[in-house]
Formats: sequence, structure tokens, C-alpha cells
Amino acid sequence: MIEVTGRISTVFLDDFPASLTATAAAIGAAGIPSAGLVTMIIVLQAVNLPTEDIGLILAIDWFL
Repeated sequence: MIEVTGRISTVFLDDFPASLTATAAAIGAAGIPSAGLVTMIIVLQAVNLPTEDIGLILAIDWFL
């Protein structure tokens, strides 16, 4: 996985928490409308990425 810093991670243990979190969140939110936004926040926090701009996606999510 290429990280925001530009370095390429080749260690499995670096990618495992993000993969596990994304899988668990996707299974838990399968039948809930608009649960993708909650899932996205959980995954972004798991990989230490900012979640402040999620409001921009929330504004147009109803249209998609």
C-alpha cells in the first residue's frame, strides 16, 4: 500500500490493521443505508488519515 508520505509499505503487519478494520466495518454495515460514511471514517481513523473533510462527502452522498 502506498502511503500518504510516498513511501511504499512492503510489510504485511503495516497493512493488516487497515484490512481487518475495513472488512469488519463492511460486514457490519451491509444492510444499513448511508453506513458507508461511517465505515469510511472508521477506516480513515485506523490508518491515521484526517477525517475533517468528511462533511464534503456527506453533502452530496444523498445524491449518489
